[in-house]
Amino acid sequence: MSVGAGGVISVASNIIPDKVVAMVNHFASGNLTEALSMHQKYYHLFKTLFIETNPVPVKEALHMMGAIESEMRLPLVPLADDNRQKLRSVLSSHGLV
Repeated sequence: MSVGAGGVISVASNIIPDKVVAMVNHFASGNLTEALSMHQKYYHLFKTLFIETNPVPVKEALHMMGAIESEMRLPLVPLADDNRQKLRSVLSSHGLV
């Protein structure tokens, strides 16, 4: 939004919808400091959700959070074990699992 967009399409909004809405609303209302603070707080989570091909990490995150069953249909494949550990760690650091 800082470069002219009117909003966002966010993968993270699947797991932290209230936080993404708040971040966007802060920016839209001119509270740039709080919007940036939220972006920085969740930046590592945003990046980790793309540790493998989308939507695999977000589906795994939702599964870890108990929101959905773990199911991947080809051509999607389950998240690699090491990336699953990284994802769980980031989710845990935000109190999501």
